[in-house]
Formats: sequence, structure tokens, C-alpha cells
Amino acid sequence: MLLRSLLLIIALFGICPQAQSAWPTTDYDFARLPRFCWVRLKGKDTAEYQLWAKRIGPDIMHIHHYCEGLFSAMLARVERDPMEKRQLYKNSIGGFMYVEEHSSKNFAWRPRIHYEKGQVYEESGQIKEAIQEYQSAIKLNPKLALAYAALSDLAARSGRTDEAVEILRNGLEQKPDSKMLLRRMSKLKKNNK
Repeated sequence: MLLRSLLLIIALFGICPQAQSAWPTTDYDFARLPRFCWVRLKGKDTAEYQLWAKRIGPDIMHIHHYCEGLFSAMLARVERDPMEKRQLYKNSIGGFMYVEEHSSKNFAWRPRIHYEKGQVYEESGQIKEAIQEYQSAIKLNPKLALAYAALSDLAARSGRTDEAVEILRNGLEQKPDSKMLLRRMSKLKKNNK
């Protein structure tokens, strides 16, 4: 009992960085997140919640951790203190991983969660992990153009232009009308002339 009380005090007063989580609280916070984040955190007793529950399915009960991940990543992008930035990125990954671990295997948001995790890993300098997450996103949803674009950008920035072009070709085979991928392909070809 004493240990539990001590841990609660530590968490409440922010003495332990791992206990801190970034949750949206203001209208401005929620405006930068998908609408279902606000709906999920405001409670189950609304018609809008029921609508989102039908769209998302039973895994709506875990989706607020995805929202936490998105929000923590947003805060990390503007944080100046390196330790705080690192902790926010860690919190972000934790939120995404929670949803992965607790949601059903056929949860439709899994590819997007892998993509978002890849973004956080990339931004925090963990490129190998970012690549794995982007590849996982593509494996789950071969039409997710965002993941192809991210992989291609990583390859291009590393001077591996041929690999970047090949990644874009693979993406365009799956989603030939993707303006995002077409723009990147055009830019790479133009820069290689």
C-alpha cells in the first residue's frame, strides 16, 4: 500500500519522466487530432461515439492510446529540451505500441499505426526501426502511399536514388494515381538527369 501511494505521488508530481504522458486537454489540442480522439476521450454516452464505434469497431476502446501517440509526437516536434523531446517520442511510441498489443489483429488502423511509429522513429534518429515500421505498414496495406513515400525519402536522402525510384515504382504499382508518389518520382527523375 505504501509503495502504491509513493508511485502515485511520483506520477502526479512528474518526478519520474516515464510516468508522464501527453494527453490532449484543450479544444486546440483536439483540433489537431482526428475527430475520434475527442469523441473517445469525452465518453461513450453520445450519438457521435456510437457512430465512431461502428466505423472503428470494438477496438475503439484502445484508440485513445493512438491519439496519445499522435499528440506526444506533435509536442516532441516543437520541444526544445532534448531530454523532454526524447521522452515525448518515447511516450508516442508507447501509445502506438499499446494499441498494437491490445487491439485485434485485423484492426484497420494497424497500417497507419506502423506508419506513425515509423515517423517517430525517423524523427528521433532511429532509422533502422523507421524502415521496419514503414515496411510493416506496406505489408499490412500495400496501398498506403505514405509509407512508400517515407521509405523513398529515406533512401533518396541517403544517396540511394535507384532504391528510392524502385520503392516509388512498387508503390505506384499498388496505387497508380497517387499524386504524392508521382510527384516524388518526377522530382527524382528530374534531379538525376
